[in-house]
Amino acid sequence: MQTGHAIRYLSQFIVGFGIGLTSVWQLTLLTLAVVPFIAIAGLTYLTIICTLSEKGEVAYAEAEKVAEEVISQVRTVYSIVGEEKAVGSYSKSLHKALKIGKKSGFAKGVGVGFTYGLFFCASALLLWYASILVIHHKTNGGKAFTTIINAIFSGL
Repeated sequence: MQTGHAIRYLSQFIVGFGIGLTSVWQLTLLTLAVVPFIAIAGLTYLTIICTLSEKGEVAYAEAEKVAEEVISQVRTVYSIVGEEKAVGSYSKSLHKALKIGKKSGFAKGVGVGFTYGLFFCASALLLWYASILVIHHKTNGGKAFTTIINAIFSGL
């Protein structure tokens, strides 16, 4: 399955940029310069989210372990009046998961915002440069726009 994805994305990259280079090569080269920044931001976001997700799973597993232990030993807990201690222990383990969840939510917001911000800034730069090329009669608007879309999505 991974090999199939690798072949697809590699061929998408090669064909997309090949078409872009034959269409409006100036825009394609500029796209080659800005797409790595978007890709790096996306990969950084993905790495952070995966790490926080793993930590969240560990925290929830700990809370599950506490709950399972209390439920399996409910007679003992009830006989020694340990309900308050059990609830406190469970709440403490859930509090760790809550903290990680908040960090994860913040990271998702910042990561997606930063990635989309870079994408929109790159698009603005490419559209600005395309307008310069159209003004100087080196290409037309349709060809420039098609090249930008083709090159950006081939690089991502």
